[in-house]
Amino acid sequence: MLDGANRADDLKSVTHRLYNRLSEPFSIEQRGFNLTACAGISVCPENGTTCKSLMRGAESALREAKSRGRNELEFFSEELEQRTKSAADLELEITEGAALSHTEEQMELILALHNEGFSLAIDDFGTGYSSLSQLSSLPASTLKIDRAFVSKITDSSSESVIEAIIALGHSLGMKIVAEGVETELQRDFLKHKGCDIAQGFWYSIPLSAKKMRSTLRPD
Repeated sequence: MLDGANRADDLKSVTHRLYNRLSEPFSIEQRGFNLTACAGISVCPENGTTCKSLMRGAESALREAKSRGRNELEFFSEELEQRTKSAADLELEITEGAALSHTEEQMELILALHNEGFSLAIDDFGTGYSSLSQLSSLPASTLKIDRAFVSKITDSSSESVIEAIIALGHSLGMKIVAEGVETELQRDFLKHKGCDIAQGFWYSIPLSAKKMRSTLRPD
């Protein structure tokens, strides 16, 4: 934390002085070394008013600076926040058909992304012909019920399929998401059956990022 410096030029000057000191050669056991550094900066109150929010912004800026090379400097901004989400903040969706017809190379890619911290959701579930063994072999954390079943919730056969999907997903430790919820009846049925999350026009039409922010954080 640096008090009393909130102008970009002042912060750049301090950072470059640090770079210059770090770049001075030094030796350990007669071996010469040179250090380089990158810096990410967030400013109070523009980027936050708590240590936690300011550190989070600085870390995002630092990741961006590191991606460009050595001795780079980046200031945190709202635009940067949208571009530098960490893997843990992102969920990748793959349809049931694609997930279950994967090749060995595709499976290696899925596992590699999972190991990087990305979470995986199986989309449009219920439209394919997956088996329990196939489903359990994928490192998925979310199962999304296809809207085709949700739209027919008053049909007893569709209701049975939804109940089975919820039970199956939960037995594998997965979160269940229902797509295409458009009525109160559909919402109530899914809630009663233990569905974790519902999405659809019953809650909202698609919104731009700007409109979403104003909706979630009204003045």
